[in-house]
Amino acid sequence: MGVFVEVPASRSDNNKVKIFESARPSTVQNVRDRLFPLGVLAASLLVAPVNAHAAPEATWFENCLHTVQRAFTRGSDSADLVRFRSADSNRARKSSKPGYFSGEAQEALVREFAQDARPILVVTDAHYGQKSGVVTVMQVLKEQVEKLTGGKVTIKYIMPDQFKPAMNVPYQDLIVSYMSANEFKKILADTNPQAVHVMVEGTTGRQAQSVLNKLKIPYTTAYHTMFPEYARDFVKKYFPLGAEITRRIVNADLRNFHRTSSGILVPTDTMARALIEGGYNPDGIRYWSHGVDEELFHPSKKDASVFAGLEPPISMYIGRVAVEKNITDFLKMDIPGTKVIIGDGPELEALRKAYPKAVFMGRKNYKDLPVYYASADMFVFPSLTDTFGLVQLEAAASGTPVVAYSVQGPIDVITSPTVGRLVQYEPKNSNANVKRLETAWKEAIKLDRIGVRAFAEEHTWRQSTLEFMYFLRRLVRVNP
Repeated sequence: MGVFVEVPASRSDNNKVKIFESARPSTVQNVRDRLFPLGVLAASLLVAPVNAHAAPEATWFENCLHTVQRAFTRGSDSADLVRFRSADSNRARKSSKPGYFSGEAQEALVREFAQDARPILVVTDAHYGQKSGVVTVMQVLKEQVEKLTGGKVTIKYIMPDQFKPAMNVPYQDLIVSYMSANEFKKILADTNPQAVHVMVEGTTGRQAQSVLNKLKIPYTTAYHTMFPEYARDFVKKYFPLGAEITRRIVNADLRNFHRTSSGILVPTDTMARALIEGGYNPDGIRYWSHGVDEELFHPSKKDASVFAGLEPPISMYIGRVAVEKNITDFLKMDIPGTKVIIGDGPELEALRKAYPKAVFMGRKNYKDLPVYYASADMFVFPSLTDTFGLVQLEAAASGTPVVAYSVQGPIDVITSPTVGRLVQYEPKNSNANVKRLETAWKEAIKLDRIGVRAFAEEHTWRQSTLEFMYFLRRLVRVNP
């Protein structure tokens, strides 16, 4: 895996690749997309106050109008020509030669951060009590930065559980709290960071962003979670007609959030394309790959006793048990052996009652997961809304093949037939989708686990951390 090194400005135009050109919508699309204007206006009244920080000089009413306009004109500002700097990033990702981002260049990058010795400040609305890919990234980044710099540089996380008042939200174990502007200004003064990164778009991240904009301190942001799609799917259960307009409102709000960032870090090409199609400025998007702890997740961790008494082969899903993970498609599969679900969430009890033959083992500590990954025969990942899906790499590093839909997330992770199988997903055709998963399962169960492991070894957290540090230096690092 190489690091995405941008070409100089003088060469950039020759190295850009047009990947999306918006088509003019049909009359039907125009009518559909402009339904429920009152609903859009009402939603904009809610999101406008938190959007105001993205343009400090704008009034509340101007931000209302901006949100409504952006919701109704998806990508219209880039309809004629949208470009994404992908030529060099593609070359970087496909190259496994260390010379592309040479050892000398890596050492120079790390040395620059280490000599400075000031911390990196990361603001996030996630916290260590959650089980999610974002929290995994947080933990690994901190460990890797400290390891690479010999302990001279650390990441200081600003999380919602550090402030009062705070409110616990059962869904996804969220904590909503209020960090005042003065509190964050004091954090900046006390920390004196060499770079600032805003990782999640919640209340803590938004308040930090407001202060950073007013103080004209540059920062990067990251797009980890498909909140517009999550919101759409949630509303669809109770009010189907409002689902798409909800997605557009949330997308407009997030686009407004990210537009003052010096760079939006995204984990996959597919995610970048989706953001561009949604109206994001392509020049602000940067590819930041994710990895796996190849020592923690290893085939040697296999211990058949963890599935004692269960009929083999063991097909497993690990992750949040929620509607957006589409776990029912896995549970509907007609395959031999036992289906195992590890994780918890709002759908746990309902699925346990609906599928009594499946084994629901609940939530496990992150450090305990390797033995389950390595001891399973197949990992099934039916999610349709993940931006990446770190669990797929964790399964592969453990030697366990992966079956998933060919959608955003898996399509950028399962890139070789040696690691698993991807199948087409057809909306509103659940039976056909499940049949495809069953066929893929029968093929993937025959894969060589050594080959599965070899694929995962190409995706390391060390490389991912170097990319993160590179973008901080390139885009926002402040000299001492």
